[in-house]
Order: sequence, then C-alpha cells, then structure tokens
Amino acid sequence: MDKDVRSWVFLSGVGAVMLGMPYMLRLFGPTEVEVAKWGRLCVATGLFQFGVGVSLNLLNPSARRSLVGLGGVLIAVLQVLPIALWFVFSGSPIADGTPHAAFVAHWAYCLPHVGLGALGIAMAKQHLLRPQPESRAHQSRP
Repeated sequence: MDKDVRSWVFLSGVGAVMLGMPYMLRLFGPTEVEVAKWGRLCVATGLFQFGVGVSLNLLNPSARRSLVGLGGVLIAVLQVLPIALWFVFSGSPIADGTPHAAFVAHWAYCLPHVGLGALGIAMAKQHLLRPQPESRAHQSRP
C-alpha cells in the first residue's frame, strides 16, 4: 500500500475538520443554522476520511480505490457552495439579522476551500479515473 495515499487521505481529513470547525462553532458571528450544519457535515466528512485512512490496509485494492476516490469527490463537492457564497457575499456583513454582525465577508476566505476542493478532485481523479493496474497474477510471463 502506498504511503502517499494514506498521507493524502489524512491531509484531506484534517483539512475538512479544520475547515468545518469555524462554521460549526459559529466563529463568523450569528449566521443561519445551515452554516453550522454545513460545518458539522464537513467535520463528519473529515472524520470519515480518518476512518478510511486507518482502514486502508484492511481493504482490498478495489474497495480502497473506491473509498479514497469517493471521499475525494465528497470533499470536493462540499467546497462548491462555500466558494460560491464567499464570492457572492464579498464586502457584505454576514449575519442572520439578529443582532447585526460586524464581520464582513471577503472573497479570500474561499481560498482554503479552493485548496481542499482541489485536493479532493486530485484524489478522485487519481483513484476513480486512472486505469486500474493489472495484478501480477494476470500478467503474462515470457
């Protein structure tokens, strides 16, 4: 089993947990409930990635490729909405209206989401779209 795969899985898990925590803990001020729910979903996805990383040696190669690839897809898809919303609300205060918040959104807050989304896309491409290597048992001998 390639150690790089485990590293990328753990890195995506840490990134998802770290990115979800500020939303879950409402560090951006009083926002809509959906924002905190997104944070919990992102943290749960990161914890799922930890579980995949721990169990990689126990899985057969096709299950390993599927779980790592689908985890990458899930992480990438989860980043689309925050990226779009940080751009849409750039320059606007973020609050649900009660009370008025002093925190103003800026498009640069989407950059960690872009990085984590790119990591998810790379993981998905590497494990779902790459041709599966042939096992040694199926290779012909000269």
